Amino acid sequence: MKSLLIFSFFCICCILASPHAKRTSEQYTEKGSSLYEDLWKKNLDIVKDTLQTKFLQRMQDGSLPAELYLTFIVQDLYYLRNVTDMLQKMSMKEGMPQDLRLFFENRFKSYQAYTNSLFNMYALENQTIIHPQPAIVSYVNTYHEVMQGYEPIYFAVALLPCARLWAYLGQNLSITQKNAYYSFKRDNDGHDPSKHFKSLLDGHQRKIDKHLANSIFRKQMENEKSFFQSSMP
Repeated sequence: MKSLLIFSFFCICCILASPHAKRTSEQYTEKGSSLYEDLWKKNLDIVKDTLQTKFLQRMQDGSLPAELYLTFIVQDLYYLRNVTDMLQKMSMKEGMPQDLRLFFENRFKSYQAYTNSLFNMYALENQTIIHPQPAIVSYVNTYHEVMQGYEPIYFAVALLPCARLWAYLGQNLSITQKNAYYSFKRDNDGHDPSKHFKSLLDGHQRKIDKHLANSIFRKQMENEKSFFQSSMP
């Protein structure tokens, strides 16, 4: 009886120590985590700092000079045109999983439609007449670096800070309909980036280097903050 107990204990230890048991434990951990949410939570410090930038605070109280807002919009147009072009290139890359390809195709179509509508609204024929400022050049350059240096999934990570931050600003800026900048809040409030990003990033999180993903996400969030800071130093 004693030998049977020893043998049973030995078998249990072997099972717990086996690679299969370890993988099962890791699967359980992964199922309970969300890369989409983790990236956001780890970088809330930059989100809160961005909300407190002079540009957004003056927009919130309605005292932002109109010429500064116009400059901000023009710089954003430069950003949009460049990111749209990169999304088109990403959507045509070969060898990607189907869900990632569809993501880039859909993001490209969305960016293209929105960018074209803004260029038409402001009667701009192309971006060559826009003189980009250092903050937006740095932001666009980071996208280029990610596109050229990393796997396509990391370009999706690089896109997320803009999508989540602007939705957050739409929800958290206290701007009433009487404010001249109410359209900024209205246009960004109610957007739900999770429907585009969450299932994609969480579905690929086993293959993603979490530290690299956070580094890219944080860099892009810093670029967002710099963009708002530079719009009203």
